Amino acid sequence: MLFKIRSWLHQPKVWRFVCFASSIVGLLCNAFSSSFYLLLGNWNWWKIFLYIVFSFLISLSTLFAKTWEYSNPRCLEAHTAFSILVITSVYSFFLDKDVKQKADAYSLLSWVAFAIMSLGLSRLSQVGFGIDLLYFFSGLLTVQLMKIKVWLVIVGGAFSYFLILLRPNLDSEPRSVYHGLQYQDHVVVEIGSHSQSQGTSHSVTQVDSPQTIMATSQPHPVIDMVWPSRGTTHGAGGPPPENIDGTKECFMSCIEALKEENASVISTISMHVDKYLKAHLLSEDNISVALPVTDFDIVINALPSGTINDLHEIVKRMVAGGFGKECSHVYSSCRREFLEESVSRLGLQKLCIEDVHKMTWQDLGDEIEEWIKASNIALKILFPSERRLCDRVFFGFASAADFSFMEVCRGYAIQLLDFADAIAIGSRKPEQLFRILDMFETLCVLIPEFEALFSDQFSVSLRNKVITIRRRLGESIRGIFMELENSIRRNRAKTAVPGGGVHPITRYVMNYLLTACRSRQSLDQVLSSSLSVQMNWIVELLESNLEAQSKIYKDPALCYLFLMNNGKYIVEKVKDSELGTLLGDYWIRKRAAKVQQIHVHYQRSSWSWVIGILKLDSTVSLPPNALAKSMKEKLKSFNTMFDDICKEQSSWFVFDEQLREEIRVSLEKILLPAYENFIVSFENAPEIGKHGKHIKYGTADIQVKLNKLFTESSVNRKLLEGIGNLSNTEYS
Repeated sequence: MLFKIRSWLHQPKVWRFVCFASSIVGLLCNAFSSSFYLLLGNWNWWKIFLYIVFSFLISLSTLFAKTWEYSNPRCLEAHTAFSILVITSVYSFFLDKDVKQKADAYSLLSWVAFAIMSLGLSRLSQVGFGIDLLYFFSGLLTVQLMKIKVWLVIVGGAFSYFLILLRPNLDSEPRSVYHGLQYQDHVVVEIGSHSQSQGTSHSVTQVDSPQTIMATSQPHPVIDMVWPSRGTTHGAGGPPPENIDGTKECFMSCIEALKEENASVISTISMHVDKYLKAHLLSEDNISVALPVTDFDIVINALPSGTINDLHEIVKRMVAGGFGKECSHVYSSCRREFLEESVSRLGLQKLCIEDVHKMTWQDLGDEIEEWIKASNIALKILFPSERRLCDRVFFGFASAADFSFMEVCRGYAIQLLDFADAIAIGSRKPEQLFRILDMFETLCVLIPEFEALFSDQFSVSLRNKVITIRRRLGESIRGIFMELENSIRRNRAKTAVPGGGVHPITRYVMNYLLTACRSRQSLDQVLSSSLSVQMNWIVELLESNLEAQSKIYKDPALCYLFLMNNGKYIVEKVKDSELGTLLGDYWIRKRAAKVQQIHVHYQRSSWSWVIGILKLDSTVSLPPNALAKSMKEKLKSFNTMFDDICKEQSSWFVFDEQLREEIRVSLEKILLPAYENFIVSFENAPEIGKHGKHIKYGTADIQVKLNKLFTESSVNRKLLEGIGNLSNTEYS
């Protein structure tokens, strides 16, 4: 009984009747519904006339839906689907805007009827919108039921689920999408034997000589779309059945001749690939680029023209004899072998996801370079050449050419995409960013080429796969930036950087950001926020980290010197770079002003006591002997404190020469005038005179001592070279 029902549901006549009846019911119920009244107002003669015309056209179209099957151009299908999308969107907008009360029975019945009508249309026709209308009316029905009672969403959902689940089970054969089916039901037809008696065999035999040819023993839905059934294509010029064996033998002879030419063709392609790599793929900066290639005839030009012409003529005769499927199988098998042999010279290993995840990142970096080269060569040279050859051999049979090309290139295309997918779903460490960016940018450049080559109905899954992998690579890039942020947060050093120099994390992060800015366009595509916001946030995290690490220094002056060094390094890296363009002049001025403020704090924490010693209190009057004694003690304290500070800070380091000079000049401005005034007062004081035996330093000596501060030492020299980086140095 169930079998009879299923068979009955597969009858087109049944679904034409269902579409017609449901359209009539839906249109009548919609005419009496409250939603129609609220949207369009009361009926009048011109509304009735237009509605009757509209209903007549809709109902009539459902009766003739079958005539549209497989005949509509893809452009018409796309435009029709877009029109329906716009119409249903506008209708849904006004319905939601104007109809606020609960739906009545007529409205609910109309949505049910229209949903069933849409199901029938999607079963009968391929105009590109039937299934979309089903989703639209099912969703509309569910929303209207919820307006009555929220729990009725269960009823609407169950009805929608039933229709949507029923839809894929109505097709006995796939219509338009190749789903990677494997063709296993083949037989071997011996030349000179009776093929009719062997037509029900289910064995699989490899074709490797002109004495055998594969023939399909069972109908295959995808192949049947491409090739008509055997025995229905005998027309003018087609070989009669008794001569088909000779035609098949000629076909296999041409295939063998094609195989014999493979070695010379591969050599020609290899030379062309080397020439392409040198001329186009690597720029001066060794960055991969994909420039247009127009010479797609290298395979055809390398083959004897007579072989291709003979193959085309025999294909026409084979198709006329009903053996088009076998032509496609044998041709695709032959060209697959050629393609695999060609790409093996590119050096890309066939790695599964587990193999990729077991490899070190250094080894994977080399594999990614090979992948970039192989992808460019495949999409720029190999695949277009095979496309051109398929079009030439199967000229006049567009669907067969599309299917054969897909069969030839699908395996290698999936291999390339699977490798990129394995990288995208792997670990996300900061040092992996730039290789993954290279892959992402390569894929973005090559996607138009990919979609142009694999634009047919059989390659939908491949087109979807390449878009999915590009999205996953973008997710991986976002994950790497999150890991970079987490690494900065976790970075805590137990020991301070010697001499208050630039911290390794500062060098690593800033150089990392500068390198990342070279891929600004790509990063703007994948990051959830703009690149400028992302960069600003990372620098703020870095500054917060440096503030925390400065607390390691016990000397406040050295703490400020550390912040000065690192702040100045950040500003200098940002200025006159792509990063500076992103962050802006205001950001740079703000950070530069912050460095100056830290400079002031450094002077106050380090030299304020020294300068305070040299001050004379003019408000206090002392006897000459007491004044002389006080000034001697001050001078002695100054000499001791100045010596201690100079000795201590001579091991400190300022990496930037300009900053180092600014600190020295500022110290001279505040220290030398105060010291000169004190020495003059000291020499003029009674009981002291100008003997100078207590004066240890002259002003020139002070300058010399200051000039020796913050210079490079053997310990600090390592800091200039950048000690370690965030990826291989642990800071607990």
